[in-house]
Amino acid sequence: MTRRASGWVGAVLGLLLAACGGESTGPNTGSLAVTVSGLPGGASADVTVIGPGGFSRALTGSQTLNELTPGGYTVSADLVSAGGNVYAGIPASQSVAVAEGSSPAPAQVTYAV
Repeated sequence: MTRRASGWVGAVLGLLLAACGGESTGPNTGSLAVTVSGLPGGASADVTVIGPGGFSRALTGSQTLNELTPGGYTVSADLVSAGGNVYAGIPASQSVAVAEGSSPAPAQVTYAV
């Protein structure tokens, strides 16, 4: 290859690399692991997760939510009637920070009479 051609190839490669920005192309999402306990068998939890961009999800039990936008999420537990008892979620509301990556942010809701 001539000196002129090698200079041209180097310039094109440099432009292509600059256009890529050098940033990671991997996922920029996170996850939230909500664990629910304390309800009798057959009873469904009443948990709501609210987050960035209008995100809202109702949960009836333990669940890991994936591909979430990183940021602040609120996990709220409403009252549940089961077996003649009323169960309250503890805590009734909690804030959880979801970060980018593969490790889920934990949230624990324990129901009690």
